[in-house]
Amino acid sequence: MYLYVCIAAFANLLFGYENSVVASGVNDYFSSCPGSDTSASFLKGALALGATVACPLAGFLQDGLGRRITLIICCIVYIGVCIVTSTSPACSAAGFPQMATGRFLTGMVIGVFSSTVPMYIAELSPPSIRGALVTVNQVCICVGILLGYISSTVLKGNWVAQFLAATPLSVLSLLAFVFVMPYSPRWLMSKGRQEEALRVLEGIYGKDSPIANGEMESCREVCRLNEEFTAGGKSRLSLLLEPHILWSVGIGVMGALMQQWVGVNAVNAYAPNIFMSAGRTSDEAHVDTIYIGVAKLVFVVVALYLMDKAGRKPLLLIGCVGMVASSTLLAASYSIADSSTKGRVAVASLVLYMAFFEISLGPILWLLLSELYPVQVKGVAMSIGACVCW
Repeated sequence: MYLYVCIAAFANLLFGYENSVVASGVNDYFSSCPGSDTSASFLKGALALGATVACPLAGFLQDGLGRRITLIICCIVYIGVCIVTSTSPACSAAGFPQMATGRFLTGMVIGVFSSTVPMYIAELSPPSIRGALVTVNQVCICVGILLGYISSTVLKGNWVAQFLAATPLSVLSLLAFVFVMPYSPRWLMSKGRQEEALRVLEGIYGKDSPIANGEMESCREVCRLNEEFTAGGKSRLSLLLEPHILWSVGIGVMGALMQQWVGVNAVNAYAPNIFMSAGRTSDEAHVDTIYIGVAKLVFVVVALYLMDKAGRKPLLLIGCVGMVASSTLLAASYSIADSSTKGRVAVASLVLYMAFFEISLGPILWLLLSELYPVQVKGVAMSIGACVCW
C-alpha cells in the first residue's frame, strides 16, 4: 500500500516542478526580448489555463478509462511536450507561439494529474490513515516546487535544461504506472469487475486481511449503488444536481476558491520578483526561493503527521489565521526604510506564509475533494473542484 501511494504521488512532483520552474525559466527565456514582462506573464498564465481546460476532461477519462490508464496517457504526453517546449527558438516570432503551446499542453497534463492522483491514492488507502496518505500527494508537490526552485538557481540562464530536467521523472512515473501500479479497486467495482477488485485488495493488504475484507464490502456497496444508478436511467448531470451531492460539490468549489484566493500561486510564480521589489539582488532572490521550498516541504510533512490526529477543520483555522498575519507582515515590511532589513523581513514573512499554507489549505483541499463524493460521480465532481482551483 505504501509503495503504491508513493508511486502515485510521485507523479505530482511534475505538478510542483512546473509551477515553480516557470518563475525563473520563463523569465530567463524572455530576459532580453522586447515586451518580456508581458510575454513571461502570459506564459505563466498559460500553464493554469491549460490545467483549467483539462480538468473537466479529466473527470470523463478517470471514470471511463480508470485512474491508472489516465495517468499513463498523461506521462506519455508530458514527455512529448517537454521536448517541444525545450526546442522553442528563443526571442523569435516563431519561438513564442511554440513556447506558449508547450506551456498550455503542460498545464493540461498537470491539471489532470492534480485531480486524478489524490483520488487514486484515496481509493488505495484504508479510512483510518487516508488523511495522512493523501497528504503524501502534497508532500510530492512541495518536493517538486523545491526542485524547481533549485533548478532555477543552479541552471540559471539555461532555460532549455530547466524545462528538460523533469523529463526523467515522468519516464520513471510512466514505467511505474505501466509495470507496478494496479487499477483502483473502487473503479473496478464500479465497472462490475469484482474478482479483479478483490485481487487488487488482497495484493495491497494481504489475503484474508480484515482491511481487505472491509474494503471489499465497501466496494460491494458501491457496486450496488452503481447498479441502482444505472437502472434508474439517470445521467451523471442529473445525479450531480441532486441536493445532497450538489451541496458536496459546493463545499469542494468553495475550498478550491479559498486555496487560490490566499494567493499561493502568485508567490510560487513571482517569488523572485517579490524579493527583488523588497530590495534583494537577483542572485539573493533566487536563493531565497529555495528557503520557501524548504519551508513548504518541512511543514507539509508536519501536516502529514497531524492530519488524522488534529483533524481537518482545526488545521484550516490555524493556517488561515497564520496566513493573514504573515501577509500583513509582508505588506508592513515595505514601509521599512533600510533595504537590507526590508528584504530579510519580506523573506521571513513569505517563509511563514508558506508554512501556514502547507499545514492547512495546501493538502486539505485535495483530501477534501477525494473524500466528498460518491463513486458514481467522483471523477466528474472532483474535476469540477480542481478546475475551479486552477
